[in-house]
Amino acid sequence: MTTKKSPLQNRRDAINWTAYVLQAVDKARKTKNIVFLDVGRTQTAFILQDALTTMALQGDEAAWNVEVRVHTLH
Repeated sequence: MTTKKSPLQNRRDAINWTAYVLQAVDKARKTKNIVFLDVGRTQTAFILQDALTTMALQGDEAAWNVEVRVHTLH
């Protein structure tokens, strides 16, 4: 059974993913190493990759050092 998320829950999820991306970029900036974001869904990987690409194109060079990896069960 699938349940619909409330708009408030969707907003909280968006804030959590934003924090996840920003922490990874900050870590990449500080360490100058590649940082990996591990996700479980392909759709999530595309969303995070789009956010990272946008950040990089807007001048945040550390965003290029963050890679998204998908770990699906099938």
